[in-house]
Amino acid sequence: MKFSDFLKDLDHGRVDEALSEQLEAVTSAVQETAQPGSVTLTLSISKEGMHAAVNVKSQQKIPTHPMHGTLFYWDDKNPGRLRRDDPRQLQIKELAPRELKEVD
Repeated sequence: MKFSDFLKDLDHGRVDEALSEQLEAVTSAVQETAQPGSVTLTLSISKEGMHAAVNVKSQQKIPTHPMHGTLFYWDDKNPGRLRRDDPRQLQIKELAPRELKEVD
């Protein structure tokens, strides 16, 4: 039996349909993210009397956009907390808005 025919016979064609949907989801995400993805099919075959029992398991790894880390500073005044600004850096006070002058 050809593998493609075998695949169509598994669970009355539902395995073939599910794998096709998984493949489309993975390839679409790979195209969008440029990250690798995968679809894995595992067939476990065992002998049960005069029959061959075939169990099916599929997994998909859909890539996502990578997340990037961010640097924070320890908040010395509040232990266990983080902050985005450097506590050692001097703060610039807000300047009063200046009026604009028209030039002829």
